[in-house]
Amino acid sequence: MSELEENCDCNDDCPCKGEPATQEEVQAQHDAWWNSLTNEQKQQMYDSKEALFELSVEEMNHDLSFGK
Repeated sequence: MSELEENCDCNDDCPCKGEPATQEEVQAQHDAWWNSLTNEQKQQMYDSKEALFELSVEEMNHDLSFGK
C-alpha cells in the first residue's frame, strides 16, 4: 500500500485507490466538471484569473523598475 493510500480518508471512489487514471479518464472528468458549471461560474473563474494575471504583470513591472 502506498503512503498516499495509507493517509487517505476518502471514499471508495477516491483516485488514490486502485489503478491510476488514464489521460482520457482525467479529460472526461474535467469535461464533465466544466460542463456542469454555469456560464456565470465560468465567467467568475475567468475574471479571477484575469485579475491575478494583471497583478502578476504589475508586480513584474515593479520589480524590473525597482533597480532603476
